[in-house]
Amino acid sequence: MKGFGEKQNKKVKAIKIDLIDLPNLKRQALNYLNNGKWKKAENIYIQCLREGVTDEEIYFSLSTLYKSTGEFDKAIKYLKKVLEISSDNYNLYFNLGLLFLKQNNLNEAIDSYNKGLEIDPNNIFALLNLANIYEENSDLESAIKIVEKCILLYGNDPKVVFAYGNILQSQGKYDESLEQYKKVLSIDQNFLEAKVNIGNILHKQGRIDESLKLFKDLIKDKGSNPKFEQHLSHLLLLKGNYNEGLEKYESRLKVNKKNYSIPINLEMLENREFSKNQKLLVLSEQGLGDTIQFSRYLIPLRNQGIDIVFCVQEKLKELIKVSNLANKVYSNDYMPEMLNAKWIPLLSIPRILGVSPNNPILNKPYIKPPEKKIYEWGEFLKINKKPIVGINWQGNPETEKSHLKGRSLNLDLFKEIAYKDINLISLQKGFGTEQIDKSSFKNKFHKHQNEITQNWDFIDNASIIFNCDLVITNDTVVAHLAGAMGKETWLLLQKIPDWRWGMNSQKSFWYPDVRIFRQEELNNWNKVFKKVTLELSSLLLNYDKKIY
Repeated sequence: MKGFGEKQNKKVKAIKIDLIDLPNLKRQALNYLNNGKWKKAENIYIQCLREGVTDEEIYFSLSTLYKSTGEFDKAIKYLKKVLEISSDNYNLYFNLGLLFLKQNNLNEAIDSYNKGLEIDPNNIFALLNLANIYEENSDLESAIKIVEKCILLYGNDPKVVFAYGNILQSQGKYDESLEQYKKVLSIDQNFLEAKVNIGNILHKQGRIDESLKLFKDLIKDKGSNPKFEQHLSHLLLLKGNYNEGLEKYESRLKVNKKNYSIPINLEMLENREFSKNQKLLVLSEQGLGDTIQFSRYLIPLRNQGIDIVFCVQEKLKELIKVSNLANKVYSNDYMPEMLNAKWIPLLSIPRILGVSPNNPILNKPYIKPPEKKIYEWGEFLKINKKPIVGINWQGNPETEKSHLKGRSLNLDLFKEIAYKDINLISLQKGFGTEQIDKSSFKNKFHKHQNEITQNWDFIDNASIIFNCDLVITNDTVVAHLAGAMGKETWLLLQKIPDWRWGMNSQKSFWYPDVRIFRQEELNNWNKVFKKVTLELSSLLLNYDKKIY
């Protein structure tokens, strides 16, 4: 069965082409293109090519068409054909670079921009785009060199000053970055991106009320904007204002349109008007941690007689299924055809239910792997009577480029913990595991650590965590998985955390068994680990078979 939004591979319908009247045909196709009649324009262009027309204009128009429809491979293919004819056109290289960026193909994008700059070395558009690519790729040295060149060429051009501010922000030089953004606004007071970035930095500095006011003023001044409202929602939720925050959080659906394919034949559930035996299609969105955290709210819906079909990330499908959270569970690359049903994105359910710190709805364990798996891993991990402590230290680096920067830490910080009288297990998967071999306490890890590390099945991962006496982790999927199982968990949290953890409390209303150890100073983990080590020492003094 085909998923919603899946493109049908249909052959282009043959049409009669009078090559004598080629200019008129091109005008007709261009008119179709400009009016969004993609298929009609494509029919003319493709048939022209079949008739043997090798025309630069047709190739470029096809590239534009496929860019508009999101078919970037085809767009690149035809733009390259244009370049075979006009290899000295620097704008074509810059356009090609933009297409590679759409595919997140940074190396090809860099190469395309550099080829264009060989022809037009002082093009400000290309230089700043290239600097931005280097910045996002954490190559700040290359980004700075380009921006410095732009400063020499263009001085106080607001776009250049803005780019410099972005690099300073990436370096964590927030005060200096703020100065540059304010300088941008002194040159051009309508430079909206600078205002937004000021709001972001105020947020990162913990100046929440100032950031909140800025985004409220932006919305008041510029009108409703999904990106502004998404920023505002994070700030409201961080402050504990869930009523308004969750309403504003719906803006993410307009900002992050690619999180899922919208089932166009179904009506979205907008309010809490449920009917018994109603069918509801729930679509997961965002990361694995989000799915684990918010899948709890399928339970109160099922308790009201709602028949729930849940589409989740493939990695979590079996764990969600065995935890009996939904009537049916599918991978989110497969969307079942449903009749007489409604649908809802997973992270919209808390708004529907009226979730807040004072009304958590469900704050007891709801994820549990099979008893057989728990027993098997328990026997495998049991090597002595010492407590088993599972640790995790790094999140997804790609995620941290856009947000949650600073949530990860270095394995070496766990050194004192590793030398305690414990069985140490790394719960890290993929990124970050390379630090184990380089650590000074490699020999302190569980003798079966390699088998544990190499296992990527979430049922097994959950079973390992279930057998831990304590989990110590940064803000990543491990924290959510351990919390969802009711495992005693110590969460190591950056000073300005993700909105779901709030700003001050040592406890989480989401997970009663999670204790939060917060940074007191930005990026200072040393004080956090001093507290954790002391607490662990105290805990071990009273340990008798099990920590809790």
